[in-house]
Amino acid sequence: MSLKKNESLGVNLNKLEIHVDKEVFDDACEKAYRKEVKKIRVPGFRIGKAPRKVVEKIYGKEIFYDDAINFVYGSALDEAIKEAKLDVVFVDEFNIISCGEDGLDFSVNCTLKPKIEVKNYKGYEVTKQIRKVEEKDIDNQIQMLRERAGRIVLVEEKRAAKMDDVVVIDFTGFVDGISFRGGSAKDYNLKLGSKQFIEGFEKQIEGHKVGEEFDVNVTFPKNYHSNELRGKDALFKCKLKAIKNILVPEENDEFAKDVSEFKTLKELRADIKNKMEKANEENAKNQLENVILENIVNNVEGDIPQIMFENKFRDMFEEFKKNIGTQGFNNEHQYFAVTGTNEEVFKNDMMERSVFQVKLNLALEKIAEKEKIVAKDEEIDKELKHIAQHYSMKVEDIKKFYFVEGLRRDIVNKKVVEFVKDNAKIKEEVLKD
Repeated sequence: MSLKKNESLGVNLNKLEIHVDKEVFDDACEKAYRKEVKKIRVPGFRIGKAPRKVVEKIYGKEIFYDDAINFVYGSALDEAIKEAKLDVVFVDEFNIISCGEDGLDFSVNCTLKPKIEVKNYKGYEVTKQIRKVEEKDIDNQIQMLRERAGRIVLVEEKRAAKMDDVVVIDFTGFVDGISFRGGSAKDYNLKLGSKQFIEGFEKQIEGHKVGEEFDVNVTFPKNYHSNELRGKDALFKCKLKAIKNILVPEENDEFAKDVSEFKTLKELRADIKNKMEKANEENAKNQLENVILENIVNNVEGDIPQIMFENKFRDMFEEFKKNIGTQGFNNEHQYFAVTGTNEEVFKNDMMERSVFQVKLNLALEKIAEKEKIVAKDEEIDKELKHIAQHYSMKVEDIKKFYFVEGLRRDIVNKKVVEFVKDNAKIKEEVLKD
């Protein structure tokens, strides 16, 4: 096998002409003959026993060429790419130049990995926004714990429903005078103020008493998940059947003992504050990293082949289809219909994420190259041990099916992000409500 020609067709596109010598191609034809002979009927021979020359004389030598080409194509292409010293990301435009007793000559177009630059990835200013934990934030968490530990009791007094009550209602919804699927229920428990229903629904129940029947008028949001109801005016026929109240425990040391491992309310509040501060710090770190990644992508310069974006989109979409299959959907069209997701908007968003991911991967690789950032063998071994422990497996078994080079790339990418973060001018801003 040999590379006959390596011709540049423009930015990131080369045409290769490749020759497979007659001995190699003839061996491939012999392999194709052995693969197909059991299916070929030749007069005077039992099935599978006809010699190759007899078969070729009757059906023509070309009978085995297609299979033979498939057998030699991959290795011939790999050798040619290696000889041409090209970094190829996609191959298309396969054409046969000649094929016969003298061997095989074919050509392909190769899309090359682009040469890019990443500007201004060191020393730029970025703000880390940390949300301060206020006393009211802790109060809200305490209130949630109180409600979770509370008891729901029937309100005996003859009073109107008010916010924070749990009401029991029957309702039927109508759009254009016709009831719609999912728009009715009986003995439904709804906490007023929970914002569980469409905006305005719960407010219109407030003030009504048990036994009253009344109408609730609302408008479905323009981004509502159901296409049929999106932006439509709706009328709900309602009946208030009961009013319940949540009796919550008092906020004291006994309450703290009941809902936690702490003996005092002060200790519980301190623990809540500590956990919220850690969560806020983690969110701030994640947001800072997102800003850094966006800055890296925005500073990528170079001509990136469109096919790289399209291939990434295809991979992401296939992964999406696999995931919704585990949720019981037959295909993406059923998913879009059932969830009310706009297919065009969804795919446009996924394409934007594909473009971002391709640029980011190229940028991280380029920075790693410039800054000589690598994954050491001991770092890979450490990560493999961690993975093995997570799955309760031996490291040797993990190596059999885990893509080590992919793991190496992940480690390098993490180190590059940390490098960029360490070289950024980070100022902190404390956010308050």
